[in-house]
Amino acid sequence: MAKQMVADLQPGQQVDSCFAVIQMQFQPYKDPAKGHFLSVLLGDSTGEISGKLWHGASLIQGIASGDVVKVTAKVEEYRGTKQLNISQLAALPDGELVDLADFLPTCSKGRKALEQELKEALGRFTDPALKSLLTTWFSRPDFWNEYLLAPGAKRVHHAYLGGLAEHSLEVFQLSSTMAKLFPAVNEQLVLAGALIHDVGKMQEYQYKYTIDLTDQGKLLGHIVLGYQMLQREIACHGDFPEEYAEHLGHMILSHHGEMQYGSPVEPQTIEAAVLHQADLASSQIKQYAQTIESGAETERWLYNKTLGRNLYRGFLKEIS
Repeated sequence: MAKQMVADLQPGQQVDSCFAVIQMQFQPYKDPAKGHFLSVLLGDSTGEISGKLWHGASLIQGIASGDVVKVTAKVEEYRGTKQLNISQLAALPDGELVDLADFLPTCSKGRKALEQELKEALGRFTDPALKSLLTTWFSRPDFWNEYLLAPGAKRVHHAYLGGLAEHSLEVFQLSSTMAKLFPAVNEQLVLAGALIHDVGKMQEYQYKYTIDLTDQGKLLGHIVLGYQMLQREIACHGDFPEEYAEHLGHMILSHHGEMQYGSPVEPQTIEAAVLHQADLASSQIKQYAQTIESGAETERWLYNKTLGRNLYRGFLKEIS
């Protein structure tokens, strides 16, 4: 049976399909004597949908966030939002295979395009020390594959396979443009910072059927993890300039711009300032694009919770 996708579900529809468990929680009824019901957030590559299992929640065992489950339910509408009234929820039977592409969204550019962009970016380096560092680092098959596969976030922006590479390459291009506008910028250093500023996300996230934080990600976060990864790589290059090592480390640690947003230090060099602004532009403009692309053609205003504002897309029809 073909998988039913979240984006295609409509009120009144019967559902008998597999979904990934993003969150699950047992909640008490208002009347404690009734015990608990199960509240879940399910998803696939097309979106997310909440669901409730009102009866038999106590029988649910061996299921955790990140698992794929078989769900029998009916789609209902509650306060304008679709949700599932679940009658059965069970772990995927042993031996039953699913297509991973059904559960995690992937960068629309495709891996080959990202690989080509990354090769071209690495070809821009002429500084001997930076070229040696990056060429050696990215030439390791495990690092190369993980860099191209990892998501850029759990939610918010670039939250899909290939998102890390796509976001980093956007930051690379934005940084390159700003470096040309301001001659005081050391372009080679800021471009190196652009490619590696988020490498910690390769250890921050785990992803199989859903994107979630690893234990390291929860304890340290990608900024610290990325700084540690840089230090380990530099240790393999005994003649790497100490000034470059400190500057690259500073760019990783400061790229969120302010301490309240997770950076242990704030940008204190022009290259760090460029990197922060490029990172911010890539992440915020992507949020605008994702919000606009997710709306129906008839919707003129769309609300983005992270940005905390309504976004207007009414001009699009007139322009097209």
